[in-house]
Amino acid sequence: MVPGGAAGCDATDPRLVVRDLATGAQRSWAAAAGATILQLSWNPDGDSLAYELSQGSAISIHVLAVDGAEQSVAAGVIDVSPPAGCTYGLPRFMAGTPDLLLALNCLGKSAALVTYNLDNHSAQPLVAVAAGDVYGIVDLSVDTSGQHIIGVLSS
Repeated sequence: MVPGGAAGCDATDPRLVVRDLATGAQRSWAAAAGATILQLSWNPDGDSLAYELSQGSAISIHVLAVDGAEQSVAAGVIDVSPPAGCTYGLPRFMAGTPDLLLALNCLGKSAALVTYNLDNHSAQPLVAVAAGDVYGIVDLSVDTSGQHIIGVLSS
C-alpha cells in the first residue's frame, strides 16, 4: 500500500504500511528496491506482523514489531534455514504461544508444517502433510484459538 503509486503500488519504493483506521495515523517501513513483501500476518495481540520478503530467488521470513524502532522491513529476520532444496513460507502466528506456523515446502519431494519459536529461535516439525511429487502448501490459516489449521496443498 503506497499512496500515489499506480493502483496503490510503486515497485521502485516498496513499503509496508500500517494505518490506524480510527485516527488516520500511519507508519511505514521501507524494503529494498526490487523486493516483494508477501503473506502478511497479524499477531493476534496486534503488536507485530510476520511476512515473507522476496528478493530475487531468495525468500526470508520476518517479524516486525509495529510499535518498535525498526526502520526497514529487513529487520527481524527469522534466523533458521530450511533444509537444502526447501523453503519456509506462509508465516502465521499461533494465538497464545510464542510460535509462528510455517509451511516447509520441498518442491517435488514433500510438504510439512513447522513451528518456529520466537523466544528461543528454534524450528520444530509439527506434522508431515504430503510426500512424493507435490508442489507444496500454497495457503494456510490458523483459527483464533491457535488450535485449528486449514491449508491448501497443491500437487
